[in-house]
Amino acid sequence: MHLLKQMKKILKSKLKRKVKRLWITNYIYLIVALCVISLFIHFLKPVPEVASGSIPYVAETEGSQDRISTELLRVVDGDTIVVDIDGAEFKIRLIGIDTPESVHSDASRNNEYGQMASDYTKELLADQKTVWIEYDQEAEDRYGRQLGYVWLDPDEEDLQYMVNYILVMKGYAVNKEYPPNTRYAGYFQEACQEAMEADAGLWIYEDFRELWE
Repeated sequence: MHLLKQMKKILKSKLKRKVKRLWITNYIYLIVALCVISLFIHFLKPVPEVASGSIPYVAETEGSQDRISTELLRVVDGDTIVVDIDGAEFKIRLIGIDTPESVHSDASRNNEYGQMASDYTKELLADQKTVWIEYDQEAEDRYGRQLGYVWLDPDEEDLQYMVNYILVMKGYAVNKEYPPNTRYAGYFQEACQEAMEADAGLWIYEDFRELWE
C-alpha cells in the first residue's frame, strides 16, 4: 500500500513537470507565431509611391518657411540647380527670378549673358556642399521641377544668404513674379532696380538690358 502511494506520487510529480514543460513550449511557440504574423502584416502594408520629380516633403512644407537640407550636386544654369535628397536627384528652379538661357534645347534661345549668369552661379556655389530649400505656395511647376528659394545657411534670415536674392542683387538675374509664389517679390524687385541703376553685373551691357524690355 505504501509502495503504491509512492508510485502515484512519483507519477503525479512527473505529470506536473511534463505539463509545465508543455505549457512553456506552447507559450514559446505562441510568441514566435505572433512575431511572424506581425512581420508578415508589416511587409504586406503598401509603400506609398513618390511621383517622379516630386519631393516627399512637399506636402508637409508647401506654403511654409521651413527649409529642407539638401546636397548640392551641380548647377544647370543661372537659375536652376540639381540637389540630392535621401538618395534621389531633384531639379530646383530658383523662383522669383529669371536669368537668360544658356542650356535650352532650342540653341537659338541661348546667349552669352545666360552663360555668364550660369558661370556666376557656379562660382557662387563652388564650395557649397549643402544648400537649404524653402518652398512657397506651389512647390512644383508643369515641367516637374521643384520651385524654391535656395539658402546658403539653414537659420540665417538675411536675404544676402539666399541665392535667388544674391543673383538679382549682383546683377545676374532679374526679378520675375510667378504667382502665387511671391513671398519675396517686393525684395527682389527692389534689389533688381538698385542693381540696374548701379550697372551691377550684367547690367553694364546694353544687350542684356534689351532682353528684358
